[in-house]
Amino acid sequence: MHTNKQLFADEVEKKKNGATNTKSAAFVCEAVNKEFGTNIHPRTVQKYVKEGLAGDSPKKKGTPSVIPDFIYSSLCEAFKSHVQINQYNGNSGDNVCKILACKLNKVMKNNENLRYNLLNRILKDTAIDIGGTRCIGQEERRIRWTTYHNIKSWFDNWGHDLVELGFATKSYDGSVEIPNNQLQRIINIDETCLTLDGGSGKCGGRHSVVYVGKNLPNVGKAFSKNSITMTMITGSTAAGEAIPPHFQFSTMATSENRMRLRSELLQFMPYIKGKFGCNSVREWPVTFGMNLKGGMDDSEYEKYLFSSIIPLFPDLEDQPGLRIMLKVDSGPG
Repeated sequence: MHTNKQLFADEVEKKKNGATNTKSAAFVCEAVNKEFGTNIHPRTVQKYVKEGLAGDSPKKKGTPSVIPDFIYSSLCEAFKSHVQINQYNGNSGDNVCKILACKLNKVMKNNENLRYNLLNRILKDTAIDIGGTRCIGQEERRIRWTTYHNIKSWFDNWGHDLVELGFATKSYDGSVEIPNNQLQRIINIDETCLTLDGGSGKCGGRHSVVYVGKNLPNVGKAFSKNSITMTMITGSTAAGEAIPPHFQFSTMATSENRMRLRSELLQFMPYIKGKFGCNSVREWPVTFGMNLKGGMDDSEYEKYLFSSIIPLFPDLEDQPGLRIMLKVDSGPG
């Protein structure tokens, strides 16, 4: 008994010999689509057989490109460099679509009317933002640092440290393997700013929603001049356990004895479940801290480690298998 694949092959052979018709092609396509869950049209099969493409990969949609792949790749790199140079020099006016399309047509010696097809294709393949005019300094440093050499060096050094400190071992092929019982002892934490009125600092911020009457005059944007921000620190282990959050509030108190928090805040804070360095899963409380600016400095960070992180690992010792590794960002790299 013929299978559907054999039916398709037989149909291709009959088509080459001119002994097929639309009805037989439709029968084969229906059988193949039913077995493999596809949606091939009989005309597509007839077209591929007629052009000698039976068994080849499907064609890409759209008009076939007349530019060789290696030339197109070089053109994309040159286009990205040109756009970035204009952005660095502040010549954002040269990065408009009309000017860029003219330059591409000139490079490709296209004397026809201005067409944006090539420009749209390059913008799609390179994913570069031609509207960017100025980069943020911190993000620019991070982008410049993120090179293949730096990333490879970073991972190689980290793998060496993991093996040396007893968090991982090297397999027969030289790759670094971390046991499951050590994944919960590798922690990554980060901080973020929290605010309740949409502002980014104590200078005040615009409310997320402001109700106004359309018949009243526009009196300007509403601002909260007593905006207060705070810092939250949280993260997770390499095993996926959530680190209990830590909230750092701002206070005007000059001594720890005068620092106060409302009891309602503690009432509605949930506990975090995790095993960490214990024998079984436990519930861990959310922690709090206070200082003048509501941020983390060296003193508050030390308090956070000894009051929030160290208690998660009661078996902590300075020997292989019982250490913890804490990963904290400190700028680009």
